Amino acid sequence: MESATTNARRLGLKRREFLVSACGAATALLGMNSAYARAGRTGGWFDMPQLAALEPELAAAAVAGDEFIFDVQGHFVNPTGAG
Repeated sequence: MESATTNARRLGLKRREFLVSACGAATALLGMNSAYARAGRTGGWFDMPQLAALEPELAAAAVAGDEFIFDVQGHFVNPTGAG
């Protein structure tokens, strides 16, 4: 959240606008890398240049692609609890 806010300000964007951009995606992936490293994990990281968080062209090159993404996860919430 802190990096997204800071980077959005640097680029003159609202945080929400920033987060849906390629730079926002890069920032999120870099944040996950940082969290994994702090937890002592050495594998499963994203190959993302640090500058991609602030350079739209670099971010687009790092995260853009023409792959089809199909999200098969179901997200169900039972407001009364498990049942």
